[in-house]
Amino acid sequence: MSSHLESAVIAQPRPITPANLAIIDKFIKPQVNEEVLQSTATIITTATMPQKKRVIAMAVDDTKESYYAFTWALNNLVDQWRDQVCLLNVRPFAVPGYFISSSEFYPSYSLDYNEEYVDSVETFNRDESHALLQQYGAELLAKGVQSRGIALRGNPKETLLQKIEELKPDIVVTGTRGKSLFRGSISEYLVQHANTVVIVPKWN
Repeated sequence: MSSHLESAVIAQPRPITPANLAIIDKFIKPQVNEEVLQSTATIITTATMPQKKRVIAMAVDDTKESYYAFTWALNNLVDQWRDQVCLLNVRPFAVPGYFISSSEFYPSYSLDYNEEYVDSVETFNRDESHALLQQYGAELLAKGVQSRGIALRGNPKETLLQKIEELKPDIVVTGTRGKSLFRGSISEYLVQHANTVVIVPKWN
């Protein structure tokens, strides 16, 4: 799976114009919470229903570290009869590294900074995120595991933590490091701030 679309670096801030305000209102301010998939893979009867369903949230991206954490959890943690796995993927803003002051607009990246271009970046990133969640979801379905897939947008640390606090899962699984979702110390951030158990399978 290819990485989210990026563009060339620019050095100069841009004054806030009506066009920039439209871009901010459309592509930065709105929260993204897209339910990409929801499957009940197993027919659960009264006889097989567990006393308490367990929810496992997994933060996923397109790196090998993320896939390792996913497969480790699937093989060592997930109970087909008891668990629902909620896959979370955070895509970047179509205007990465933005900063807005009262009079200037600082996008970190741009080729041709206009709404049509930003819309194309947003569409690309959204499609990549949805395809990634569907790819992981297919593996869960093959194992007979109930699953959800939620596409988010924004700062990975803050966005993941906010969604985890909303979902209140029993366990969170996240990879150790990587180039996209796990850039920096996201796993450490979740371990420190999430009000639930966070498991970080070690990538060798």
